[in-house]
Amino acid sequence: MICKQSIQRQDNKLSTVITNVFNHLLNFSINKTIIARMENYMKKQAAIKLMAELEKGRISGEKEGWQTLEEVRKEFGLANDTDTSQSQG
Repeated sequence: MICKQSIQRQDNKLSTVITNVFNHLLNFSINKTIIARMENYMKKQAAIKLMAELEKGRISGEKEGWQTLEEVRKEFGLANDTDTSQSQG
């Protein structure tokens, strides 16, 4: 015969398991949200940094003059590379 105490113990165990599962799911959801927000923040910061660097380049080009494509290729070690887009046309 099942006694009242046995049923209460089982009920307490089940309650604990359900609470633990809920807490794990909640923590997972919170962590996933935090990670997504951090990634979004990092992307925005990278975009801001890129835009700032592009602006520096634009200002430099206006003050000191723009480089030709050949000068840029030479600066980056691409002087001997051929432009494949022109040869495909």
